[in-house]
Amino acid sequence: MASTPLKLIAELVTPAVMISAAGLLLLGLHSKYSNIVTRIRSIIDRRNELEKMEGGERAIANLNEQVRFLLFRAWCARNAVFCLYLSILLMIGTSICYALAQFGLLTSGKVAVGIFLGGIAALFVACIFAFIEVQFAYRVIRLEVERHEGES
Repeated sequence: MASTPLKLIAELVTPAVMISAAGLLLLGLHSKYSNIVTRIRSIIDRRNELEKMEGGERAIANLNEQVRFLLFRAWCARNAVFCLYLSILLMIGTSICYALAQFGLLTSGKVAVGIFLGGIAALFVACIFAFIEVQFAYRVIRLEVERHEGES
């Protein structure tokens, strides 16, 4: 058992700080994911308009390429969001297991440490997916610029 109730509370707060950090990342990624989905829908609408017109094959090909990259970005953002939710769940599990260990309901705090490390690993994977998504964001912007330059 922890030496004092205050020490126990302090030890339980550590995962809460990680939950807050993951929550902030999650807020940004959720917004980005929604924007990507909205952008895909608008490109599909634009592509449908161009298909009704003659001579828009090059623009349609460009839009198709943008959708391809945006779908990959959406996949990365979705995976990052999933990993952040997983990280938050594992951090909550860490607090619960640690408290159970402190009150003698679990034989060791090693379970809590293992769950905490799982939460950190999920956070790491989420950051990798977010990094990849950002790299592909630039490619979509370049395609958009090429399309506008081709229309001029």
